[in-house]
Amino acid sequence: IENYTVYSENNADKVAPVAEILINAAENCRIAAGEISVKEYSGKSDVLVWESNEGSVSWNFNVQQEGKYYLRFNYLSFNNNASSVQFSAEIDGRYPFFEASQLEMPKAFKCENDTKQDDKGNDIRPDLTAYEEWITSPVNAPGGADNNPYAFYLSAGQHTLTVNGAVMGIAIV
Repeated sequence: IENYTVYSENNADKVAPVAEILINAAENCRIAAGEISVKEYSGKSDVLVWESNEGSVSWNFNVQQEGKYYLRFNYLSFNNNASSVQFSAEIDGRYPFFEASQLEMPKAFKCENDTKQDDKGNDIRPDLTAYEEWITSPVNAPGGADNNPYAFYLSAGQHTLTVNGAVMGIAIV
């Protein structure tokens, strides 16, 4: 399986269509194993709530125009023990590039206290605490290695997106 750099170079001539493909996480999803359900969560209805590290969710969708598309999620992480939301994404039953097998998205954090200084005048980083907030984020390289979101090439026609093994404690709309 090729890495994203090679995948991107092989699809460099493809354009990003103006149209978006919107998939409601709770509609027409196929859930395979794991503690995953559709319910009301944090003031929103029809939310896909993933409460385990296992399982997968798949959606079928239609692409009108071939090109590069950016995968973006509207989600809320309620697992305070994880530093990011981690998962993998398959298109049509396979990882389009190696990095798609180890994706992550950020969580919301806030400073718990003010910046302090040690006895030499050096700043001491304040403690960070995760909090629940709805975030819309594209899928980027883990750890901020590249600030550009991953572009997935899709041909026109029917496709299937499968998200695997999210770190438990995520709600997706």
